[in-house]
Formats: sequence, C-alpha cells, structure tokens
Amino acid sequence: MDDHIHALGICFDNVNVLQATYDYNLGGMPASELVYTYTDPLQNQLDKKGMKIISLKLHREITITYSSPIHGFLTFLPTIERMIRTLSIEE
Repeated sequence: MDDHIHALGICFDNVNVLQATYDYNLGGMPASELVYTYTDPLQNQLDKKGMKIISLKLHREITITYSSPIHGFLTFLPTIERMIRTLSIEE
C-alpha cells in the first residue's frame, strides 16, 4: 500500500488518501482498497478521484484501478464494484 501511495505522489499533484483498508475481497483473495483524490497534470489539472484494489497471489501483484473526475466517480462505481465481484483468478 505504501508503495502505491508513494507512486501516486510521484505521478500526480495534490494526492490525498481518503481511505485505506485491508479487508477487501478480490475474487476470493484478500486484498487492500485505496481511495484517493488527486490533480491530473496531463488533463489540464483536472481534479479526479481514484480507487485501487491491490492483492498478492503467488508472488504476483494484481491491481485494479478506477478513476474519474470527482463529480462522476460515484456514477460508475456500482458497475465497477459488480465487475470486481465477478472477477475470478485461476492459478
């Protein structure tokens, strides 16, 4: 989680972590969830909100990232969460 937060700070301006939880479930695997806001320097300093779901399996990191302008984040979040819940990862 700390590495992801550090990388966000390198890539984006004004990163603010809103939530960091360690009890997320990703396809039956334990995962972490990171929710944050930031300013995207590549999109005319647009203020955005993002979410990362991070899990480890067999020494591999699996990361799912969703972001949108702050005002539209909640619009598609239910669809994103349904997609994540249906994810299945085979060994």
